[in-house]
Amino acid sequence: DSSQHSAILDVLSGKNLVINGPPGTGKSQTITNVIAAALAKGKKVLFVSEKLAALEVVRRRLNHVGLGHFCLELHSHKTQKKKFLEDIQARLEERFPGPAQFQAKLAILQRQKVELRRYAELMGSKVGNALGITVNEVFWAAERRRQELGDLAAQVNAIGFPDASQWAHDDIAFRRSRLAGLAGIYHAIGKYGLGHPWWGFRPEPLAPSDDEAIARVTLHALDHARSASEGADEAVAYFGFTAQPDVASAARIRNVLDSAPAVPDGTSPSLLSKMFDPDLDPKGLRSSRLLSDVAKGVTESRTLFESAARVLADGARIAQDEMEAARRLAEQGHLSVPFLSADIALSMEAVRRLEKALESFDAVVRVASPAYAALGATATAAFITTLESRSVSTLASFPIRIVLERTATVLEAVERLSGALSRIDGIATRGGLPFDSTPESVAKLANQGGLTGLTSGVPVDEAALAKARRYAAFPLADKPVSEMARLRGLLEAQIASWMEAIERCSTAAEKVGLGFDSTAATVA
Repeated sequence: DSSQHSAILDVLSGKNLVINGPPGTGKSQTITNVIAAALAKGKKVLFVSEKLAALEVVRRRLNHVGLGHFCLELHSHKTQKKKFLEDIQARLEERFPGPAQFQAKLAILQRQKVELRRYAELMGSKVGNALGITVNEVFWAAERRRQELGDLAAQVNAIGFPDASQWAHDDIAFRRSRLAGLAGIYHAIGKYGLGHPWWGFRPEPLAPSDDEAIARVTLHALDHARSASEGADEAVAYFGFTAQPDVASAARIRNVLDSAPAVPDGTSPSLLSKMFDPDLDPKGLRSSRLLSDVAKGVTESRTLFESAARVLADGARIAQDEMEAARRLAEQGHLSVPFLSADIALSMEAVRRLEKALESFDAVVRVASPAYAALGATATAAFITTLESRSVSTLASFPIRIVLERTATVLEAVERLSGALSRIDGIATRGGLPFDSTPESVAKLANQGGLTGLTSGVPVDEAALAKARRYAAFPLADKPVSEMARLRGLLEAQIASWMEAIERCSTAAEKVGLGFDSTAATVA
């Protein structure tokens, strides 16, 4: 390094000096370099050391660079004269050929010497600053500051000063003074960042009287802050908080309170405190369920009011006795709840469908005149016996799903056959025809000439069969005419009750001044 190089130059210039330093600082290497430089100048060097280890270190380094033949060991009192003379003779007879590529290496050294000289001139030049200091002094000063800053060095290096090269000593002193004042302010306020109250405040230059105005505004703000703190303390005590909420939490609480509906007139706010009793209902579960039930009841009430507003005229009221009369009429007429709660248009449509069904029923009864009887027990028992007598062993090879599907198909066919046989039996009984449900009896009925007593020559074409099938498919085709007449009477009485109810609704509407023409729109 530079200190070792300086020591070598001092020795070669004839100066007497002492090199002192702790272990590992390069003293032995400096001695080796001094001996090598003196040999290069043709001088003789006597190297004396109190310890043999120091001599061995220097000798080993000289041998490493090829200068061991120029050194004579005299470091042992046991050295023999013969060995000493042989060493001298060997050195006198030693011939040293020139190093390979000596001129090339010498050229490299000369070029490196020129580069080092240029580097030394550059480090000693005074450029890039107005302070009159060299580049070397700038580098060493920057390095000392970097070590003093420690971890903050990278952050300081990130700060740019475009005109720093033009600063003189007084400019640096001025900026150092400004920076020291800023540091004092920073230590006084503790911090300055996004969380600081004065973050983003960049005032213009202040006039002498501006501080008084700022003081008044600050005191006014302080009063508001104290009031807010007192209000927060009251909220903490009222709501049972453990500490004052922050600004964001307070804003959320305020929004929740503002969104809560106002207490209706006539309602005592003390009910809430009784509901959310900390002793009887500490977790508020019972009170929450009660509020949920109340909210559900209010929602249902509003729905009913809205439904009534769509149906009833504005300002119309029905007397209590009229309401009771309408209720009794509905009960006597056996009107179901779905029928009464449905839309009036749907109810009227249901009445019209019932009227059409009665007309069809009456037509079928007049034409078919069937006997009213259920499926006979004999036919049912015969069908069951037939099933029991059949072997089901052949079904074992079929999957359960296939058996179930085919069983459903057979049952459907059996139901249709049973119904057909029952109707045919009733028709045969009423006509006095022999019929015992056997295939032969069915074949005789199908043959126009197979049964005695039938009118011959009457065509049985597809139209006649289709008409017969339509009559036979009617649900009441197998019932006696007397039964169908009785059912018709009941239906007519039911319709009369409904018409009477509509008439009473019309009368009630006239009493309250409403127009009523029995249409769905008027009822709605």
